[in-house]
Amino acid sequence: MRTWHAVILGLLLGGALAWWLDRVPREAAPAAAPADTPRATTGTRPPTLYRWRDDDGVLQVTDRPPQGRPYEIVDIPDDRNVVPLTPPRDRD
Repeated sequence: MRTWHAVILGLLLGGALAWWLDRVPREAAPAAAPADTPRATTGTRPPTLYRWRDDDGVLQVTDRPPQGRPYEIVDIPDDRNVVPLTPPRDRD
């Protein structure tokens, strides 16, 4: 008889917790990306990245070219992180 009480109490507490978590208002997602959002997050094309070394010789990759030092532009293909579509296999 005690196990049934524990089960019923657990269900009641779980239901109360689920109700309480569901009633807490969630933050609304922004309708559109702000104008200063980098292009990579808006899905149009990858940002331009610049690779260069600082005064200590440490490799840096930034979204703005450094002033007064050599740099190279990092080539990011448009199809990065894309899994190619493969035709479905025939199942026997």
